[in-house]
Amino acid sequence: MDGDRDRGPHWSTGLSSQGPNEEWKEGEDEQGSQDHEGFLSDVEIMAQSIIFIFGGYETTSSTLAFALYLLAIQPDIQKKLQEEIDVALPNKVNGQCLD
Repeated sequence: MDGDRDRGPHWSTGLSSQGPNEEWKEGEDEQGSQDHEGFLSDVEIMAQSIIFIFGGYETTSSTLAFALYLLAIQPDIQKKLQEEIDVALPNKVNGQCLD
């Protein structure tokens, strides 16, 4: 079983122990536009959400389905969640952004 301990380079995470490169530190993307101190734009957040929801594995879809089920059977918690979203994102979520 000694072979199990020595997994070799193919088990590497691929993560560098060195910091990010200089271009990333400056916040410049491939098109040359400036990053806003590491924050995502609304479009980037929406795109990441879509990837998270539709591109996820079994655990992601199961977790989301269970969370939505719990919200569906507990309308008081669903209403509280909607109120918190409305406070956190006033005038951000509307029918137009869903088109």
